Amino acid sequence: MKLQDLYNVRWSFVKRTTFAWFTMLDKIDYHVGPRDVVAASGMTFLFVCERFGVDPREVLNVCDRIIRNATLNSPQYPRGIREFLAKEFTDA
Repeated sequence: MKLQDLYNVRWSFVKRTTFAWFTMLDKIDYHVGPRDVVAASGMTFLFVCERFGVDPREVLNVCDRIIRNATLNSPQYPRGIREFLAKEFTDA
């Protein structure tokens, strides 16, 4: 995969996948703490980047642009994701 491919992602898929991840965490009764969620997310991200042969740091830069673009064009979704994370993922 080429890094440039990430510039043409379908926001609808990204959004659905993000909310599905939240749903799965809820189904497994998330009560572990932020360190477990961060580690699991980071490991999954690194494995996926490795599988498709992309540099994780470059992917994060592109994803930052995707978030900024989504915030400009569909602000309710990034805002909703941030609010969900703040309310549902406690610092305990």
